Amino acid sequence: MKIIAFTGAGISQESGLNTFRDKGGIWDQYDLNEVCNFFRLHKIKKMPEEREKIFAFYNLLKDKIKEAEPNKAHLEIAQWQKKYGTDNVKIITSNVDDLFEKAGCINVLHVHGTLNKMHCFQCGHEWESDLNHNYRCVKCESRLTKPGVIFFGEKAPNYAIMNNWCNHKNFTENDYRVVIGSSLNVIDAHTILQKHRNSYSKDSYNILINKDRTDQDHLFDKVLHGKATEEIFKVSAVIFSSRLNVKLGVAQVSSLNSYFQISFCHEFA
Repeated sequence: MKIIAFTGAGISQESGLNTFRDKGGIWDQYDLNEVCNFFRLHKIKKMPEEREKIFAFYNLLKDKIKEAEPNKAHLEIAQWQKKYGTDNVKIITSNVDDLFEKAGCINVLHVHGTLNKMHCFQCGHEWESDLNHNYRCVKCESRLTKPGVIFFGEKAPNYAIMNNWCNHKNFTENDYRVVIGSSLNVIDAHTILQKHRNSYSKDSYNILINKDRTDQDHLFDKVLHGKATEEIFKVSAVIFSSRLNVKLGVAQVSSLNSYFQISFCHEFA
């Protein structure tokens, strides 16, 4: 049994980290086109004062992340890795925080990078570092450096790894794709589920946990609208139940649907 857990901003929001769509957070204090735009970063590469503004924003964001603690959803997914093995439970996140790492997870794929690294856009090298606009690349000594997160307009190399992990050929009906806290606007369900218009093959059982409805709810086998910190335990119960079913030779999809309909209607209503 394999599990892919894909998480968006919603899971970190429950640890007190505002998304860029939320009002009243640090995102409101900056113009995103000034601090998150890759093309602008190129234009100001020889303007230290402007570069300093960008790094000030990301250092402020990094300070907020340092204050945050992993919530019950992060900790429960860490338990999945401990129970079923890190080779069988892979975590993909669009978040740049380190809450999964704080929870004890390993091999987390940050598709939009992290704030624990610097990146050289001259040679492409990345290294563990604090964030400073004066730092040169440790490999080529270029000053064309930036925080190790993906800016708007920049290619995201980890998307290739994500696409490989999510490839439908790697899954069977005994496996899971669980999407948590994502509006599916930036990375859509077709990418995560590898569902294509002309492909109707059944591979994994696909679950969405999100506070609000999305336009792609219908692509999932089960949708749970609510807090990740609450709904995650329903998913854990189902995964454990289906693992027993696999060992006993019980058909998974029908048993899962029955489990959701019967058990959760009574226990979580």
